Amino acid sequence: MLEITELQISLLLKEGHMASASIGQGLTALRKAHNGNKGAYYEGFLLITSGIERLMKLIFINEYRGKNGSFPNNDDLKKLGHKISDLYSEVITYIDGKEEIILDPIQKEIVTFLTDFAVGSRYYNLDILTNRKVKYSDPLVQWSEIREKIKGKHIKSINNNETIASMMENVVIIGLYSENNELINTPLDYLNSLDNNDILQGYSVYYIHGILQNLYSVLNYIESKYHLYPYLTEFFDFYRKGTFKNYKIRSKRKWIKY
Repeated sequence: MLEITELQISLLLKEGHMASASIGQGLTALRKAHNGNKGAYYEGFLLITSGIERLMKLIFINEYRGKNGSFPNNDDLKKLGHKISDLYSEVITYIDGKEEIILDPIQKEIVTFLTDFAVGSRYYNLDILTNRKVKYSDPLVQWSEIREKIKGKHIKSINNNETIASMMENVVIIGLYSENNELINTPLDYLNSLDNNDILQGYSVYYIHGILQNLYSVLNYIESKYHLYPYLTEFFDFYRKGTFKNYKIRSKRKWIKY
């Protein structure tokens, strides 16, 4: 086993706590997000991007420790940057059998989305309001496009909301905007905007969970290969393949351990 100081152990554990909590809180927020609770989208994306970046940098540090018998310096860490897509491409090279952790098309789009959000689009609202030229899309518009692809792949049923909408017509006033910035001001439009939202958010978490499963596999492989301590995989066992059945991942609402 490689020599490591008590301080280094403590700091690795703190970073494991931070990454795990960020991811768990982020998935929990994303799971409950909907058109009337857009703040949960932003909360989810902020925490998920931060947590995944930290997890991948822990993977890099552990791979470096295993190969070199020491910790990388800060310049080595800075060279990795903050792009989640680049970090992902880097860390999956650390494991044999990379064909087992290939992303499907929806997961690839999610990685691109999270990359954009982490490096710029999280400021989209303020940038557009202040006339700044940006190269990123509105993150909620971009995410709604991903949701439409999930919907097309997994959801076939169409709800009939006309009856309920007619009952609401004279008793409620509705005024909000969709994720695509379109005004919703009728009960029917509002109900349609919420159609299958719970199922869609369950699948949204499911696809991100698949990405996290891959990262867990890489971290576990490195820790086992080099006999590293402390065991950071313990912070991320929610994302170990086989821990939850697929339907449980989609239905689970709380991803926080403590």
